[in-house]
This record gives sequence, C-alpha cells and structure tokens, in this order.
Amino acid sequence: MLKHAMFASGALLLAVAAIGAQDTAPAKKPLLNWKITGDTAEEFKAEFEFGGKIDQSTPEALVNTHNQLCDNRSEHQESGEALMKAVFKLIDKSMDGVEKALLSEELLKGMRAPEDDERSSRYKRHAAEITGQSDGPDGSKYVEVTQKMSYDDEVNENKQRFKCVKGDDGKWLIDGVEAWEMDWSDHDGEGEPPYKWQPTMTMVHWLTMEKSMPPIGPAPELKQDTPENAAMALFTSVLERRDAWDIELQGRALKVWVELLGSLYTDAARKAPDGVRNPKPEEPKREIDKVTDGEDGVKKVLLKKRDQRSEPVEIHVKKSGEVWQVIGAGYYVIEYDMEGEARPGEFVPVTNLKELAWR
Repeated sequence: MLKHAMFASGALLLAVAAIGAQDTAPAKKPLLNWKITGDTAEEFKAEFEFGGKIDQSTPEALVNTHNQLCDNRSEHQESGEALMKAVFKLIDKSMDGVEKALLSEELLKGMRAPEDDERSSRYKRHAAEITGQSDGPDGSKYVEVTQKMSYDDEVNENKQRFKCVKGDDGKWLIDGVEAWEMDWSDHDGEGEPPYKWQPTMTMVHWLTMEKSMPPIGPAPELKQDTPENAAMALFTSVLERRDAWDIELQGRALKVWVELLGSLYTDAARKAPDGVRNPKPEEPKREIDKVTDGEDGVKKVLLKKRDQRSEPVEIHVKKSGEVWQVIGAGYYVIEYDMEGEARPGEFVPVTNLKELAWR
C-alpha cells in the first residue's frame, strides 16, 4: 500500500516522534511534542511544539537544529509510540461499524491486537553528529554528519553532507543534501564501486510529498450481497480505508512540522533533487480468479496475483443472515518446480488482516 512506500517518511517519523503531553514528570523536555485533540478521526487535530531552539546563526548550528528535528533518534521512540497508539485508536473507532459488519469477531480481534515488534527493541538509532566542515563554492559551507545505527552488536553508519548558504537576513539555510554512497554510474561489475557524495532525498522532501496528499474522500459503499463483493470489501472498505485514514491523520500531525523543517531550506532545496524522486507506480488492481466451495457453506474467493512477486490471496466468506461475512483469509506461498515454473504452494492463514494490505 501507499504508506509502505512513502512512510519511510510519515509512519517512520511519527513512530519515533515525542509527544510531551503524555509525560507526567519528564526529566527532560522532548524535542518533538504533539498535543492531540478530537474524539474521532474526523475531529482529529494536532498541535506541534519544538522542544529545542531554532538556531541558524552558523552552518553547524543550522545542521544541528535540522538533526534534532528529523534524525529519528531512538530516545523518542517510547513517547512516539504513544502518539501512534492514539492515532490507531481513533482509526479503530472510525472503522468500528464497517468492520463489525464485515468481519467475524475473531478476525476483528486479531486485526486490532497490539503488535509486539521485538525487532524494534533491538534496534537503536543514535543522534546524528557533526563530523566535519569544509568550504564550498560562492561562500557556502559544507557540514558533514554521521549517524550510527545499531542492531544488537552490529553497528552501521550513514553519512550526509549539507550545503549551507547565508541568507540576506544573516541566517544560514540548507541549499542541498548529499549522501556518501556507492557510485554505480560507471561501474563495470568488477569489485566494489567507489563511494562519492550524491544528491539524496531528505525528510523535508518526503514530508512535503506527504503534506500534498489529497484529503480523504467519502467511504465506499459496503457491499456484502455476494461472496465476491464481501471478499473485495475487505480491501476497499477496510484495509485501503485504514491506510487512507493513517495517511490523513499523520499528514495533519505533520503539517506544522513540515513548515518548520522547510523553513531551514532555501526555496530551491525544498524541491526533490532531479533523478532522485521516482514517481510512485500505480497500485495494481485486485481481481478475482475463482470462487470455490469450502466446508459448512464457506466460499473461498481466490484473487489473482497482482504482480510477479506477490502471492495469491484467498478470502473465506460465509453467509450470516442476508449478507456474506469474512471469516478467514490468507495467502499461498509461491513454490517453483524443477523447470523454474511458479505455482501456488502451502496456504498460510493470517490472524491480522493488515498483513494482506500490501500483498
């Protein structure tokens, strides 16, 4: 779904942002603070306050301010998760009527059960540190930044270089960002390609894209009159609608943040670098392959693969009164024969239907 592609920005950012209003006795004021109001997703509003100081007096101060705003340091993860829980709670409330009508009680519980991400507790993202400075063209300055990320005992580093220029008001602004990455442009395939500074997308570009998303539209009509309609409603009325609300609410929460972050950039640098931003491919449509009979009146609705890498998804529905209800779902693992031909293998049921959103 869209958020999986885009929310290397939105969802990731909010997952590590701090919500100071939820701290009863904080020892230190969080850098990123959101205050949420509204009892429903429709009424959701968010206010943002930066717990640090906006300092553009020198190139180093500018980059340090930028790091504090968006380097995703792990120290804010716990309070950021509280923000996400609040968002998901409102989405659950908004989706309650449709999901209770379409899904069995067991599937509803599975989809709303808290997720225990054991991997995230073993992952740590350290605060980015300034590690160098050099002169650039026309009076500009380059400020180099290194950020360490550790998973258990494994430590990796990301390096970026910010081009800073002095504005007419005496404040320094970011005029471009580069990442220290492998250069594959002229690589002949032998050995490891050389590293060099290359233009890169930054959080301000991702967040500006997020902010520009169209507002959520009206909910689609819930259709349960046939097995096929009930199966497709799992996506159109539930999973895709949840994604739309997720993007909408996070976009509202990020609005002021985007404006503050963008104020640290020149007008030209707020635009994504040429050749770096790839247009989002259109989501392949879901189509029904066939419907077969199961036990006790169950209908198995098999969907076609959406692309070469996806697995076939199957939705199990059963009549409840005058309508069909989703009582189970899963996907088929793709297996390959001796000739390399792909075919559906073992059926894997899912307890959390959100796992099917990207399949």
